[in-house]
Amino acid sequence: MSVARQQENPLGESSVRVAPADPRDVEEIVSCHVLVFPEEVIAMLGSRFLRSHHRFYATRPRGICYAAREETTNRLMGFVIGGAPELRRRFILLNAIRLLPLILWKVVTNRAVRHRVGVAFRRMLEKLSPNLPQARRFDPPEPPAGTWSLLLYICAHPDFRRRGVAARLLEAFREGSATKGFKTMRLTVLNDNAAAIQCYRKAGWTQVASNEEMAYFERPSAETKGQAG
Repeated sequence: MSVARQQENPLGESSVRVAPADPRDVEEIVSCHVLVFPEEVIAMLGSRFLRSHHRFYATRPRGICYAAREETTNRLMGFVIGGAPELRRRFILLNAIRLLPLILWKVVTNRAVRHRVGVAFRRMLEKLSPNLPQARRFDPPEPPAGTWSLLLYICAHPDFRRRGVAARLLEAFREGSATKGFKTMRLTVLNDNAAAIQCYRKAGWTQVASNEEMAYFERPSAETKGQAG
């Protein structure tokens, strides 16, 4: 794993320290995730589910998990999580029995979760239906050639916006992907998230596909000369 680097803030504020996360960082990462993305299904499932998910990625050899901290206060400024695409399936298989009752309880008691799960189920049926027009299907593009990593979540704490945290985390994810042997990186983003799309483009990611809801971006993990990190 690459050595963490520091970045001095041009406004004279304390530097940003980015390093691989470990299980001790998970509680703060979960709190940050819920604060920034409260309407995501994974956040609606509750802290217990998020804790299991993020700890899984932080402790797996093919997982990639970095935490950004303020040098002087050690406060969490943000995080990025992802890794090998097959880790999603492995997490579900390993935790299905333990977490299924929690998921079912959230579906029954939380209207928002029930709605989002219903939407996901309808999309799955649409994807499996051969009679739907292609424009209405939600098929992702073909996987990148060779080994690739999937960036699942990147988050900057609201108290540290406009400090270059997201750019630092994207660069850490690139370095982590390269170190673990992934040749390409992929992520998805909602089409209406203009700020995130601008951030990804600035960091060297290229849009490769889109559908009615989201866009797919990719980037080689090898550093490109002259590319902003």
